[in-house]
Amino acid sequence: MASSSSTATGFEHFGLKLYSTVGKNQNGQNIFLSPASIALAMSMCTVGARQETLNQMLRAFEISTTEELTKTAEQVMRIFSIADQDKQVQLKLANRLYAQKAYKLQKDYLNLVQTSFAADIKLEDFVNESAKVVQTINGWVEERTNKLIRNLLSPDDVDSDTRLILINCIYFKVNSSSIKTKVISLSIYPIIGYMGKTI
Repeated sequence: MASSSSTATGFEHFGLKLYSTVGKNQNGQNIFLSPASIALAMSMCTVGARQETLNQMLRAFEISTTEELTKTAEQVMRIFSIADQDKQVQLKLANRLYAQKAYKLQKDYLNLVQTSFAADIKLEDFVNESAKVVQTINGWVEERTNKLIRNLLSPDDVDSDTRLILINCIYFKVNSSSIKTKVISLSIYPIIGYMGKTI
């Protein structure tokens, strides 16, 4: 997928590096992952980072400022929104943050992820009800992926020390007279690609 402006180049370079890194150990096997999904999830982490952590994450994207990164992310979000209007293609993206109750997140950060990444925030009790939180998150992921991903998290993945879980998921379905394909790509922390080429 070609970018509609130069602002997408950071994500494109990130995707190419990601394919190169993942592909090194695949021994010619097919690779199927979503660089855009991973980049959006990492971007939500990046805009909340500070100092050297922020600088390192920006370098991974080959982008110099959080403002430029946010602009790129907003462009990608618009692409997903436009694609979802196509009757031949179902391309749905969802971002959500699960945060510990009473755990204070910066208001500026919450406003940014809500407006630029269309992410909503849910407050949960990781300290006292970690098993229930796992069920809640798994249920949301299952619903957003048309029941194609179940039991994403196990009870061991969440404990009383957990404070924030970031989830990004994509549902992708193509309908045509000759093709009926379902693909799910989901990244939990931190457009769909095949052997280094977007499809």
